[in-house]
Amino acid sequence: MDLSKIISYAISVVSIIVAVWQAKRNYNLKKYIRAESMETYTSTDILRGSAQACLRALSSENIKIGIQEAGIVEGMAHALFARSIRNIHHLFNYTRNDVDNWITNKRIHAIHKDDFMRYADK
Repeated sequence: MDLSKIISYAISVVSIIVAVWQAKRNYNLKKYIRAESMETYTSTDILRGSAQACLRALSSENIKIGIQEAGIVEGMAHALFARSIRNIHHLFNYTRNDVDNWITNKRIHAIHKDDFMRYADK
């Protein structure tokens, strides 16, 4: 066997290994995105339902129930906000400098800096 055939076989084997590895990564990424999408759907459905219940209670002057539902809405909105920052961290793997640049370029609000910094450089 000459050297060119050996190199060709080696490249073929390495290519197959890389292809299998990439396919596994792609599968895992799709699995994560599907799970995250369903969790987001469920959370936003709860949020939407609580907001509607809050508005119904307030329109019928049932203040106690309205305040209770508003608390649920605020809690769910905060959970979705935190999840969105976690997802941004996973997708961008950002640093403290990135956060400062995003604020400067008005991609995120300055008041959210501390929330983003929790994940920076991790």
